[in-house]
Amino acid sequence: TIDAVEDRVVLPTTAAEIVGRFDRVDRDGGCPTVVDYKTSRPKTAEALRRDLQVRAYAVAMSQRAKTDNVAVELHYLQTGEVARVECDREFLQRAWGQLSATTEEIVRAWESSDFPPRPSTWQCSTCEYRTVCSEGREATAS
Repeated sequence: TIDAVEDRVVLPTTAAEIVGRFDRVDRDGGCPTVVDYKTSRPKTAEALRRDLQVRAYAVAMSQRAKTDNVAVELHYLQTGEVARVECDREFLQRAWGQLSATTEEIVRAWESSDFPPRPSTWQCSTCEYRTVCSEGREATAS
């Protein structure tokens, strides 16, 4: 079955709440699956497992469904490709830790109004601001 998701999703972390919406949730008798429609180019399976949005979807679905076995599917509209990330207890625990650390860092930066750039080849190569950010251009120039 497919659930049209109209209500918001609230994921409390140690420092703040992450609020968003699922595009769609599938329940096919197996694990609940968050479906997110993407207009961007497909990412590799490894990049998806590290993706903060994928991790947030997984943790939020896990808490909502009260299960340690969920999946996240990204449906790329330009190519028709579907990428699926299966999430078990270990993945969810690591994801929860990353989400909590990230929200704590964001809250501290917000409170101090301090948002220093942290250029890296890995992050800057996919950042939407890389064309207007001198630090990003330098990090990806090599």
